[in-house]
Order: sequence, then structure tokens, then C-alpha cells
Amino acid sequence: VGGSEEAVIFLSRELALIGYWVEVYLDPRVADIGRDDWGVYWYPCSYFNLVTVPTIDVFVAWRYHISTALVIPSFTDDVTHPKDRLSSSETRGSSPKVFVWLQDVPSTVTYTSPAFSSHLSGIFCLSRFHASYLPAPAREKAIITPNGIDPNYFADGPNDATTFVYSSAPNRGLDTVLRSWPEIKRRLGPSAELLVYYGFSDSFMKYGRSTMKDFDAWHAEMMEMLQYNGVSYHGMVDHKTLAQGFARSGFILYPTTFPETGCVTLMKAQAMGCIPITTRYAGSTLPELTEPFDLGPRPLNHSLERDPDWLGSWIDAVVHASRRNSEIGELEKLENHRAEMKANTRSRFLWSKVALSWDEAFSVETPE
Repeated sequence: VGGSEEAVIFLSRELALIGYWVEVYLDPRVADIGRDDWGVYWYPCSYFNLVTVPTIDVFVAWRYHISTALVIPSFTDDVTHPKDRLSSSETRGSSPKVFVWLQDVPSTVTYTSPAFSSHLSGIFCLSRFHASYLPAPAREKAIITPNGIDPNYFADGPNDATTFVYSSAPNRGLDTVLRSWPEIKRRLGPSAELLVYYGFSDSFMKYGRSTMKDFDAWHAEMMEMLQYNGVSYHGMVDHKTLAQGFARSGFILYPTTFPETGCVTLMKAQAMGCIPITTRYAGSTLPELTEPFDLGPRPLNHSLERDPDWLGSWIDAVVHASRRNSEIGELEKLENHRAEMKANTRSRFLWSKVALSWDEAFSVETPE
């Protein structure tokens, strides 16, 4: 599953561990309906019973604000919402606290309405950059809680200086990495290797064909470049395999201009000792997420087309970072840098910490 989807799985487990009764409504496989081994209950959306709304303490709408219509009567045109039909003896006299858990750049149209925002107890955003997209009425409700990582999937490895990894959606920088690879490989020699994960899943192919111009031609060219000498294409893999790939690699390459709101891939990579070499793109959460450990060159603040000199400086940064491993006096500095990054990430980005932040947000008294 993708990072936004796995976030639901891991955070639900952590909330259950600290005592919450957690029900998740989605489109599960039949075999997954009911209580799982972590004490989380998984149900089809059709199971959600509007009549039981007054018995809910907290309602969290994941990713899409429209789900709040289930628990905010005035958000719909139904003036006889089930909550309104219950007698006072059937309710506890209060509505659930309602939160939205954003994963993507939000629609400003939706959150511009003070009437809508006033019904929310909070809006969970993945970063300060993410929250900055909210218009003024909603920004006051922003709660910064990044996505996290599960320590059960931590792995240690050699973090080889000539092994690199790319592990994000192909349209977020893989094209740039592959076009740069022949030059990187030429300068570093035969030992240089690029591991590529994520790749062209069925869902990405569907997305690409519906949103990207000349997608099939672009895809064909990408598949051809994935055959370059030194490139190992793995596609979608499980958590443990990906963690081992990060632990094997010295650096994660991410020359993106995508407006990342919160990138779990970069969290995982840093936790496994894989140092980021990115764009440090200001129009994203990258500076919040990777500094001070990013070894990329000066920030790319526009598209590559508008700053054609930047790519050469990024390739130079990749080559220099790799060669530090064999330079007198540089190896120790690099390994100290890596160790500090690894320890920082493994402490800072844990789902258990996110769960405690949510617990604190749920405990705040809502003004009458």
C-alpha cells in the first residue's frame, strides 16, 4: 500500500495500544472484516450506522473532508439527520469531536468556509508547509503531526557509498535520476548501482494514463532507461525488503519538484542510514524533513527548465557525496553525519509519538 494508506494501519494500531477503541471504515477484504491482532476493528463503509453517531467520542475523516458529512448535520441538506431524531435519553448531549486528517494539498474552496471550519475540532496536517495551504479560517485549526515509521521494520546495513536508491512515485523525480545516471555511473565507475523501488504499479498506470500527457510514450522511455547498466528495478516490495534496500544504500536520490506534504519514504530512508540528496525544494516539506542532513546542492526553487544549471550541480553533489567515503578525513565526518541522522530520525518520526500527539489533541476541551 502507499504511504497515506499505511499511515491509517500503523496509527490505528498505536491508538489501540494506548487504550482507544478504534474502528476504521473502508473497503476491506472479507477476510479482514472485524477485529485484527492489534485490537483495531475494520469494517466496510456500509456498516457505518448514523444512528450511533452520538455514541462516538472522536470522528476522524481521512484525506477527504466530505466524510465529515456523516457526523456534521448542517454540512448536509438532510435536516432530519439521525442524530436529530434521537431523544435526549438516547444521547449524551454532545456531538463527537470531528477532525480531518489531510494527506494531500487541500482544496482551499472547502476550507475557506468559516461555517465548515467551525465544526472541526482540528485539522491534522503533515508539516508546516502542508498547513500553509489552509486559508485563514481553517489554519487556526491546524495541528502538525507528521506521518511516522514503525520500529519493527528498522534495518541496519552497510550503507554502501556507491549504492543509491530511488523509492517514490515515478513521476516525482525518477525521470531526472535515470537521465542523470549514465553520467553518475561514468564518474563513479563499475561499482555504482541504482536500486529503484515503487515503480509502475497498476494504480500508478491508471493514474498516469488519466492525468499525464503522452503517458504511454513517457512510460516506454522510462522502462528503456530502467535497463541502463547498473540500474536494478524492483518495483513494489514489502516493508522489510524496502528497509533492507535502504540499509544497503548509502544515499537516496530525490530530485523532485513535487509539492510533498509529508514523505514517509524519506523518513524510512534516513532511519536506515540512507542519506538524502534532494532538491531541497522550498515548495514542499523537504526542508523540514531532511535538514540538516540533506547533501543536495543549493535549493531548486523553480522547475528544471527554468534553472538548467541546477542539474549539473546536483550530479556533482551525488558524485562528491559518494567519493567522501574514500577521502582522507572525510570518511569519519560522513559516518558521524549518517549516525546522527539515523538516531535523530528513529527518535523523531515514530507512530507511537504521533499517537500521543493525537491523544493530546483529542483531550483538548472544545468550546461550547
